[in-house]
Amino acid sequence: MSAIFTSEALRHKDRLRGQTVVITGAGSGIGRQVSLLFASFGAKMVMGDRDLKGVEKVAKEITAAGGEAVFASCDVTQWDDQVKLFELARNKFGSIDVVLPNAGITEFSTFDVQVSFSGTLSPPDFRTLDINLTGAIYTSLLALHHFAQPPSSSTHKSLKSLVITGSMASFFGANPTAVLYSVSKAGKLGLMNGLRERCNAEGVRLGLICPWFVKTPLVGDLVVDEKIGWAKIEDVALAFLHASTDPDIRTSGSAYTIPDSKGILRMSPKELVPKGFGGLHKKVRAEAKL
Repeated sequence: MSAIFTSEALRHKDRLRGQTVVITGAGSGIGRQVSLLFASFGAKMVMGDRDLKGVEKVAKEITAAGGEAVFASCDVTQWDDQVKLFELARNKFGSIDVVLPNAGITEFSTFDVQVSFSGTLSPPDFRTLDINLTGAIYTSLLALHHFAQPPSSSTHKSLKSLVITGSMASFFGANPTAVLYSVSKAGKLGLMNGLRERCNAEGVRLGLICPWFVKTPLVGDLVVDEKIGWAKIEDVALAFLHASTDPDIRTSGSAYTIPDSKGILRMSPKELVPKGFGGLHKKVRAEAKL
């Protein structure tokens, strides 16, 4: 596990200049912070969010600072909404270079069978899974599709980075009151691990950002352990920056954790695969002809 200090996170920031970045959930919180940071280094931001007023406000902040940004209403659970967001990016800027599946919510309902007055049993509300996981899968699929398409300019060199928003809950769960949230975030770790070989083969940089609780509108009045503290939203944004721009292929497929208020730690792909599974992994790869 490696510590990523601010100077290291910023080392390759200039690679963002002129790159088109598609990000979901950009209207507030982590999505807003990442969008402002990337735009400050010359990225062209294409931002989607169900909160149209929120994402419009972020776009105005970027353009007021001299950056480039467009936005659209986007419900990530709706395939057509996401298709249109990517089309907006390509039509406006001619390429899609960095994709950040970031949209997410907290637990929507308790993990219990719902019993009506008549005794009818109903399943839990799956919107947390739909938004956090299915939405991220849609975004990732569209990213890989568009990365394979040539840019409108033959001289444009694309970063081709796919960086997914996970959580510390990706590794150990959240708590008994957030079962579906934990499932959705663990699923994002599975999504990255499942995509790693394909992304390596197609020259796509891959990463997962896993913060501890961050002070955003999403967490409401949550109280965290004072010894751990809140993860700093600035560190989370820097983790996205490093994951998107680091040219070292050996760090692609890493998980960047922000486990407390003290900064960023990166878990390499080797650290994410339990010891003893190397032989099985080689066998599976051989059979799949990867």
